[in-house]
Amino acid sequence: MVALREHELIMQAVESICRSSYFCRSERMKDFLHHVVSETLEGRADRIKSYSVGLEVFGRSDSFDPATDSVVRSTASRLRAALCAYYKDEGKSDPVTITIDRGSYVPEFKLLTSPAAEAVVQPNLKSDDEDPSRKTVPSKKDRLRAALFAIIPIICAVSLLSYTPSNVLIPKQAASAATIRRPCIVVPPAVATRYSPAAIDLVQALNDQLAVEMRAIGVATIMAAPDAEAANALAERCAAGDLAASVFRLTVTVRPEQAGLFMVWRLIDVQTEAVESSLAERIDAEVTPDRSVNVLASQILGTEGSLAVLLDRRYHNTLDPRECLSKAQRLEYLFDDVGRGKLRDCLEQIAQAAPNNPEAWALLSLVYARESRNEPSLGGDPAPFSAKALHAAREAERLSPDTFQTIKARMYLAYMDNRLPMYEAISSQLLERFGGAPNIKILIGSCDISLGRYDRGIALIKQGIAQKRSAGGFDFVMLAFAAYAQGNYLQALELADRVSLDEYYLVHVIKAAALGQLMRLDAAKRELHELDALRPNYSKYLYPDFRNRNIGETVIAAFDDGLRKAAGPITRPPP
Repeated sequence: MVALREHELIMQAVESICRSSYFCRSERMKDFLHHVVSETLEGRADRIKSYSVGLEVFGRSDSFDPATDSVVRSTASRLRAALCAYYKDEGKSDPVTITIDRGSYVPEFKLLTSPAAEAVVQPNLKSDDEDPSRKTVPSKKDRLRAALFAIIPIICAVSLLSYTPSNVLIPKQAASAATIRRPCIVVPPAVATRYSPAAIDLVQALNDQLAVEMRAIGVATIMAAPDAEAANALAERCAAGDLAASVFRLTVTVRPEQAGLFMVWRLIDVQTEAVESSLAERIDAEVTPDRSVNVLASQILGTEGSLAVLLDRRYHNTLDPRECLSKAQRLEYLFDDVGRGKLRDCLEQIAQAAPNNPEAWALLSLVYARESRNEPSLGGDPAPFSAKALHAAREAERLSPDTFQTIKARMYLAYMDNRLPMYEAISSQLLERFGGAPNIKILIGSCDISLGRYDRGIALIKQGIAQKRSAGGFDFVMLAFAAYAQGNYLQALELADRVSLDEYYLVHVIKAAALGQLMRLDAAKRELHELDALRPNYSKYLYPDFRNRNIGETVIAAFDDGLRKAAGPITRPPP
């Protein structure tokens, strides 16, 4: 039991959470939260088990089996994600923080009402899934340690924000900064055309999580509406105010049919009521509702999603800054030098005109990182671009630490710096949160292949290609690279021939080496000629180039051997 005043504050916090846009249209999550909080405050936290929650919150019968019916686990997972998102946005100034640890359904409460200290209210109980070694009531030493850890991030943040690498050239502030207004998408509740248990589960997942997932991607202002009337009011607010010049309404309908479950979504222009993009697709029985939500969010807001394509078409050649941002999302996998340079210039202009735009900084960090990776192939020093990439990533993290592009920039920097534990952790986080986006699978798969992790890398790239409506460009480059590294020279040639980017020098490196191994010397020399046009004297730079890509010495030696057979020895610098 907790003190009366704390009880009141916690219940007020619950009501505030349930009124928020993250919870307002999800009766299931609100009921779950009310139940576990009330039980805990009344001293009955020991009753919060999967079985009791299933019966008392979700109305399951006495035969309910949590092992076969995942309603409690899946709703708890959505509830945790929604609470996390709420406290980073609408609830960041709330006097009470409510959290539910993984493996438990018992909430913990942190009260920030006292300026001298934080009060942590935790039940002295464990759920059926909790780690038995975890202490539920903190000691004085624990509270002191918590206070110290609360101070450390502030010190680190001040240090990060005050640090600017000496060799980073920061653009001067523009005389008249452009106001970059993000597109706005209003999301009314999803509906099912008729009842079926699978349809209701999917609709509930959509209403619980879709807006949260879309906000996490971070490329548009997302407004969740509790009903159609509220959706219209929010759309008018977007159109009339400064939130966005482009306003859309996303409707989702779930349709049970004999052939299975179908999900139909439409992205509608609020100004004209024209359907700008739509898709009807069958949901495979083995795909969970949460995964369906993740995929839908990526279909709308991913690097090749409907919004990026629509904004490209709408703002092409208009000098509107959004033309660059939408193109940046779609063209970040473009590896020809001219295209990458134009993209970098465009993003630098946006960062100069709107320095508080986290997406521009995150994308700029990715471009700088790729410039850094590219420099040794030209005999250059990667360090200046590495410093710029680090600075841009820090700016993105300062402005918006948990959005898709920022997390991706952090992952790529960890990969470039060969900080493998950090790369593993962030890449796993990206796959868990944004795994519905095919290009993130291709990016992580490509990094894995460079690191010699062929099984996961190849599988991820193939999954990404299968999800995309069309494939080409960089998608097949690293598959060809992996085939060569594993000694499959014919397969490497076949995959490299599917690449549509002749301007990307690595394609010619793979082809020339594979042809050299196959002793098809005339064709190999033609590829070397193409390579020389893109990377003069590349034979001098193979080793530093591949080492900069975190490629192992055995694989470098294999490419050395193939190129040597095609055109003579490679200059080998000391390791």
